[in-house]
Amino acid sequence: MKMKILMTGATGFVGQKLGLELVKAGHELVVISRQSLKAQKSCPFPCQIIEADLNLAPLNKTQMEALEGVEVVYNLMGDSIAEGSWTEEKQKSLRDSRILATQHLSASFKNSHPKVMISASAIGIYGHRMDEELNEASEPGTGFLPQLCQDWEAEARAFHESRVVNARIGLVISREGGILKELLPVFQAGGGGALAGGKQWMSWIHRDDLVRALIFVLEHEETGSHLPVYQQEEIGLQLSIKRQYFCREYLVDRNATQAAVRAGYSVKTARQQAAQIMANEAVRVFLNNLMHLREQSLQESAEYVVNSLRDIVGNAVASGNHREALRGLELLGKHYRLFTDDAQRTRYPMTDKRFS
Repeated sequence: MKMKILMTGATGFVGQKLGLELVKAGHELVVISRQSLKAQKSCPFPCQIIEADLNLAPLNKTQMEALEGVEVVYNLMGDSIAEGSWTEEKQKSLRDSRILATQHLSASFKNSHPKVMISASAIGIYGHRMDEELNEASEPGTGFLPQLCQDWEAEARAFHESRVVNARIGLVISREGGILKELLPVFQAGGGGALAGGKQWMSWIHRDDLVRALIFVLEHEETGSHLPVYQQEEIGLQLSIKRQYFCREYLVDRNATQAAVRAGYSVKTARQQAAQIMANEAVRVFLNNLMHLREQSLQESAEYVVNSLRDIVGNAVASGNHREALRGLELLGKHYRLFTDDAQRTRYPMTDKRFS
């Protein structure tokens, strides 16, 4: 069903992609922006633009007339958390652009209510909890960021006559923006390394997956009011980057405790952490997928090398260079055995002496 949708934050990294996909699906979009000219240039999709600053006040009567018939609101506005130091002025900007702006947005709809209100939030609501696994049922943390997210979600719930979903979004990555765009140049220049102590969890999501999740929420009324949006395994269990690293380390020597230590878990609790990780169904799925990918990669590499050597042998025979042809056949046999052995080790790693 085609709907009229209002978006805030449409000029942002996520909003641009979300708006494009919504328009492709046939929906009509209305965008609120403080700078209409910037929005015209930044939004890669056709839309009606209302110039207004929700940080200052609700929409006026004339502006609300353009929103007649709006059934859905995507609320993505907010000053960037990643830019600049968190001075008192910055913290005020972070709060006003989320809490006060959402409050003014809610006040704008006092006489009419959209069917659905999907508002951005963040996994920062949980705070820093070390190795504790968290989900939508976990209690919020303490500190500036968790409190910011709690107050932000509370203002979204002021749309009490709408179906409200607070999307608790993880670190958004893409080559076009987000945290990956900031980090890639550093690593490409040879200056990359572990962030902070390297032991923290980093629950991430690709922008394309995030957009699909936000559209899924719109299309499925059974979605809960608090939606954790970060990379998950197919069976629905979170597998953090830290656990993915554990899996790769585990395949080196099949020693779960040592893998836990190398993955950044405490030496004192490594054995216990390793047992918990290995009992996780998502980890077993990831390990199986990793083994399959390695086998597939070896097969593709083998096919490329073998085909290249066959071409060399064929050309040598055609040109009458029998010495080159024999050399090619010798290399062909060696590489065939090499890749066959590696494939065996990948399928059955415990037969490889390196794993004994």
